[in-house]
Amino acid sequence: VQMLEMEVKSQPDNSQAWFSLGHAYVSVGQYDNAVNAFDKVIDLVGKHAELIGPKATALYYKNGQKMTPQIQALIDESLQMDPKDPSTLLLVGMNAFFTADYNKAIAAWQTILDSDRTDVDRSAVMNAIETAKMRLDSEAGVAPQMDAAQASKAVELTVNVSPELASQVKSSDMIFVFARAKGSQVPL
Repeated sequence: VQMLEMEVKSQPDNSQAWFSLGHAYVSVGQYDNAVNAFDKVIDLVGKHAELIGPKATALYYKNGQKMTPQIQALIDESLQMDPKDPSTLLLVGMNAFFTADYNKAIAAWQTILDSDRTDVDRSAVMNAIETAKMRLDSEAGVAPQMDAAQASKAVELTVNVSPELASQVKSSDMIFVFARAKGSQVPL
């Protein structure tokens, strides 16, 4: 953040530096500064979906991951300019997921995958879709199914819930297990 701040101070018309600074501010939770940085980029290069989406995302995080009319207006404006803007669709999907509208989340994320955009982490989007599908199946009471290849790589484990928490567990609750191979940063 400090390096980017110095860069925009020395090159105040460098839109790419301001854009990077906006994302850096989001990553460290400085949402007001992020909004200001994205506004600066918009002032420099004009309104574009790929700038409005990150601004809406910063406001969404600032608001505790809750939608407001202002954020929704930015989303609508961005998607009107570019219905396949990945940053905006990621936000739409994330909000839909958090509000348990899994079909909407899947549709938003699938639109990203169906686009020809190469500037997205496709595996992360595919994982998000799979998680949303698992939630849908869980709500419907459908147990996940594995094919033979998946079953041969499966790991079985038993999870016990402490008596103090057992009364709070609902049949629709899910447990996610995150595992990595030893020495790897990539989740299995």
